[in-house]
Amino acid sequence: MMYRTLRSALYFAAAVVAVAGGAQAATTGSVNLSGSIGQSCNLTVSASGNTGLNLANTATATSVTTVTEACNDKLGYNVTLVTTNGTTTGLFKGPSGNTDTLAYTVTYNGAAKTFAASSSQITTAAARTAPGGVAKTLAISYTGNSALNADTYTDTLTLTMTAN
Repeated sequence: MMYRTLRSALYFAAAVVAVAGGAQAATTGSVNLSGSIGQSCNLTVSASGNTGLNLANTATATSVTTVTEACNDKLGYNVTLVTTNGTTTGLFKGPSGNTDTLAYTVTYNGAAKTFAASSSQITTAAARTAPGGVAKTLAISYTGNSALNADTYTDTLTLTMTAN
């Protein structure tokens, strides 16, 4: 009986050695890693506009807001400015029944911008911005006109950023 137990133990040990001999430790190994960053392009307008403009007095390069452009797209981005009332310039308009208007021009980051069909491409960037973005001043100029009807004149400028 002892012989049978010893023989079974030897067979078991031989089987363990045979199995273990086939699984040897490697000397090198590798782990594949990957990660991603989503595209993020956005505009921050620091003020909702300048509602206290005196249209009877001439204004030159009057700052109406600061815009921060931030985009992490390596190919860059574009920013477009659209005027609600104008076509080739910005245009202050009175409410219904008042036909008086006052045209104005726009500068963005110190450069004069022109409108075509109410739109102006104000930024064309071929690379991403630095972290935190780029702050730019939006300013307007106009020739005051005290002969306008007494009223409130408005326009809305809409900025849109698109990645390249």
